[in-house]
Amino acid sequence: KEHKSLPDTPPPPFHLLISFPSLSPRVIMGISEDIESLRERVKREPDDANVLHTLGAALCSAAGEPREGLVFLRRALEAGSDVPAEVLNDIGLAHMALKDYAAALESFRSGIQQNPSFLPLRVNAGNALRYTNDHAGAMVEYREAAKLNPADVAVLSNLGSTLAFLGQSAEAKDCFEKVLEKEPKNAVALLKLGEIAEESDDPDGAIKLLEKALKQNPSEPRVHFALGQAYEKKANVARAIASYRKAVELDQHAFDWFLALGVLQYHSGFIEDSVQSFERASELDPSHANTHNHLGIAYQALQQQQAALSHFTRAVELDSGHAAGVANLGHVLDDMGLYEEAVERFLRAVRLDGTQASWYKKMGVSYTHLEQFDKAVDAFYTGLAIDERDATIHYNVAAAYGKQAKLPPAAFHAQLCVECDPDLAPGRSMCDMLRPHVKDADIAAFKPQYEGRLQLLRAKYEAEAARREAEAKAREDREAAAQKERKELSEQKMLERAAAERKRAEEEAK
Repeated sequence: KEHKSLPDTPPPPFHLLISFPSLSPRVIMGISEDIESLRERVKREPDDANVLHTLGAALCSAAGEPREGLVFLRRALEAGSDVPAEVLNDIGLAHMALKDYAAALESFRSGIQQNPSFLPLRVNAGNALRYTNDHAGAMVEYREAAKLNPADVAVLSNLGSTLAFLGQSAEAKDCFEKVLEKEPKNAVALLKLGEIAEESDDPDGAIKLLEKALKQNPSEPRVHFALGQAYEKKANVARAIASYRKAVELDQHAFDWFLALGVLQYHSGFIEDSVQSFERASELDPSHANTHNHLGIAYQALQQQQAALSHFTRAVELDSGHAAGVANLGHVLDDMGLYEEAVERFLRAVRLDGTQASWYKKMGVSYTHLEQFDKAVDAFYTGLAIDERDATIHYNVAAAYGKQAKLPPAAFHAQLCVECDPDLAPGRSMCDMLRPHVKDADIAAFKPQYEGRLQLLRAKYEAEAARREAEAKAREDREAAAQKERKELSEQKMLERAAAERKRAEEEAK
């Protein structure tokens, strides 16, 4: 039986955009004032734009009531505030709190028209664009903010995060190094520099930076996950698994992290643990076909065929074009002795993706069990057209010819089996068994027939390769889009945590 491995493709490193909101002076003033006293002042002075602005800002920030705050902020604008850009900035922040990013962006841009040099407006416009997935637009706004104040930590952090997300690692690294010059213990900068180092194949440097970040913020799950990626790259499985486990303990809704943990556990031989991780990922996203495919593979490794069958079936129900799921369904049906059903699944799988030699091989094995030897040989030869050096295919085609008493081709393939893998004991035994009964001339005479057949199959395979590649690319794009959406949600959670931490620090400083 062929050992099936999970695809060794854990999710790519997350580029979390830590978008720090930039507060106006009026917001900071409002935080320190008693809201009830401000309400009383508004009753006495209902048209005082400054009082209205301060109350609206306080409700949005300190009280966490952005809807009510918006009412007073709009009244401040209507009352003729002497700082309309600041009011528009705070209106935008209220819309951000309400997750109405289009309205927020409109307010920030109106404020920029009023006062192009007011730094918070540029920063917050970038944040709003980031939330609407316009990262290139966000980068433009952050660059404009950097022109106004190139040493501002929030500006550098937001710009660096956006650059990292867009793959401009060198410039992102420069931004975060400038942050560390001003704040050597800045946890976000340490995290982002650690991620950049890990992506640059410097896991040792990444671990050093991430350990520093961990000292500053031991409860940030993203740091633990990034550490896991770095340790995995160093093949330190124990530390990688421990870091991943801590990450998902701190954030139990990170679907991709549970998936990455399960893949590493499976490859490391912790099959039962991988099942638990995949099950949790499936709870978080029941409609993710590949998670069910992973679960099926893990259960099959545990010899729990019915569970494997159930998950492979579910994977295909969720995504009828999931070629690996269809093929794995064929695998488990073959193992259960349901050979006709297995053949049906393999035929469907190779129609979806005909690039996998192992699927043709397994199809040939199922045909052999059904004693349909000609079809078995056809399947094996198609597999050889893809991977001629697969010794196990040569072994199986030799066995199929042998069952038909076609000894020269059987001996020919047994010989190739040994040439491809001298350590494959069954191949050596078959070769030793057949050689006394077949002349060398008969073996040599079969070679042109073999080469001609393989050449025809390769031509057919290459003609369909472009179409299959396009279909595979479409699948990858769909998966990437889904993963990006999940990443955006994870980024938003960390953004909110970072903003809350900065707000707490500003309140304490005040």
